[in-house]
Amino acid sequence: MSNAINRRNFIKTFSLAGTSLAFSNPLTAISNFSNDIKPQINNEFFSIYFDDKTGRFNIYQANGDFVITNATVRANLNSGKISISKKNYSHNLSTKNIDDNLGKGKKLEIYSKDSNREIDFKLSFSLYENWNNVIIEAICKNVSTKYFNIKSIEPICTIEEIGSSLLWNNASKVLTNGAMYYDAGMIHEFGNPYKEPTPYGPTKGGKLSPD
Repeated sequence: MSNAINRRNFIKTFSLAGTSLAFSNPLTAISNFSNDIKPQINNEFFSIYFDDKTGRFNIYQANGDFVITNATVRANLNSGKISISKKNYSHNLSTKNIDDNLGKGKKLEIYSKDSNREIDFKLSFSLYENWNNVIIEAICKNVSTKYFNIKSIEPICTIEEIGSSLLWNNASKVLTNGAMYYDAGMIHEFGNPYKEPTPYGPTKGGKLSPD
C-alpha cells in the first residue's frame, strides 16, 4: 500500500478530531429527523441517513446493536460552538462509488455552507463491502476574512441536550483516547467513577467540549 497513511501523518491529520457521545434511550430523544428520509448509502451492516433540512444524521446497524439518531457535527471555537444543524447552514449531498486500498464501497459527501460566511463544513461517510465499520470524516474551513481559533472538531456530536442519542447494546467498557502517542488511554468500565489520567488530563494542552 504505497498510499497508506503513516502514524505521524495520521496523528497530524486527526489532531483536531473529537467525538461527543452520550448513552441514552433513542426512543426518548427529541426527534426532529424526518421519517421520509431514505438511506443515502448502505451495505449489509449499516445504513446512513442525512437530513439536509436539519443538518442531522442517523446511523443504523442492520442487527440493531448500534444506533445513532439526530447526530450533528460541531466545531468548538474560542467564541463558542458552531454546528451544521443551525439554520444558517444549507447542505448539498452527493454519493459516489469508491475503490481504494481498503476495498470497494460507497461514499456519502455533505457540503454544509454557512450563510454567515464564517465556517463551512465537509462531512463524509464511507461504507466498504464486507466491512462492519463506518468511516466518518469532518473538515471545517474558514471562509471569512477573519481569524478563528478552532479548539476541536466533533465529527459525531450525539448528546442529550441537543436531542441526540446513542444506543450501543451490551456495551460495558470503553477504551479512552490517550493524551498523545505515549499514552494509549485506558479501559473504563461504565458505572465506575471516571478519573482523568495524569498529568495531562484527557488531552495534552487541550480542553474538551462539552467539559
